Amino acid sequence: MAGDILKLDLPPEARRAAVRAHEASIAGDVAEALQRDRVRVVDLLEVTRQASRIGVDIDIAEVIISGLSADAVRARVLEVAPAKRKPRKRRRARGRVDSPNPLPREYSALAPDVGPLAR
Repeated sequence: MAGDILKLDLPPEARRAAVRAHEASIAGDVAEALQRDRVRVVDLLEVTRQASRIGVDIDIAEVIISGLSADAVRARVLEVAPAKRKPRKRRRARGRVDSPNPLPREYSALAPDVGPLAR
């Protein structure tokens, strides 16, 4: 809009007054937009911290510049996160697999006549 004002054939003082009036008329909108963007950036930083805890790396500068919302980034992180998780190692069971008691027989309360629990 300021560009439109500058195209008018106005005397310099009238042009400056028109630009000041225009800036004053949009100052509130600009302040609100800046505040919303500050909140978005703080939210994005929190999403970045959360993502790093689960092993997902985010280029925060790229996300900020792209204009994506924190919710959109969070959704993407949750899509990517399961693929980034390391598989858990399975622990081998102690004792016999078909046994109801996984402890070795000598430590089993089911076998009181054997090992340190013998009577």
